[in-house]
Amino acid sequence: MKAVTCLTGKDVWKAGDDGRWSWDRLEAALGRSETLNPGNIRRNVGSMAVQAMPATPATAFLVEYHDGSRGTVLLLNGHIQDFCFAGRSKSESKPASCLFHLPPPPGARYFDCLVANIERFFETGRPPYPVERTLLTTGVLEAAMESHYRRNTRVETPDQEVRYSAPADSGFSRGSVATPV
Repeated sequence: MKAVTCLTGKDVWKAGDDGRWSWDRLEAALGRSETLNPGNIRRNVGSMAVQAMPATPATAFLVEYHDGSRGTVLLLNGHIQDFCFAGRSKSESKPASCLFHLPPPPGARYFDCLVANIERFFETGRPPYPVERTLLTTGVLEAAMESHYRRNTRVETPDQEVRYSAPADSGFSRGSVATPV
């Protein structure tokens, strides 16, 4: 990872309009949402409290990688309540997208898979997934929070020159909703 920028409010929409993140990929991701709020995304986001959470402005984490690729995380509370993804590969003309199904509270057991991986680590003495994955995700979050604290300043991440190859098994939970179509 090369740098991270956290944007909020109108700066998120300006970045999309300027091509710093992809509206096409956002539309592909929103097409998977089960909680999409009809109407204008710019008006919906931040306009209402969601599930006892206060209304929050649009937020974007813009991630730049050393190879020139980019990633964006958009927090769009008020327009959707679920977690969706869209990405583009060189071999496909249209973005691929998915919905991450998370059970709603109460009774949501978000940490069960993490605990199962910790148990597997204790049993085998080997990490069930590459530690580099954790370094990258925590590095992105730390840089995004620093950028937010610095009021949307781009934060370079020279300590994040981490490379790894994803294993065949992601280590994530599986179920009928994850069965390939």
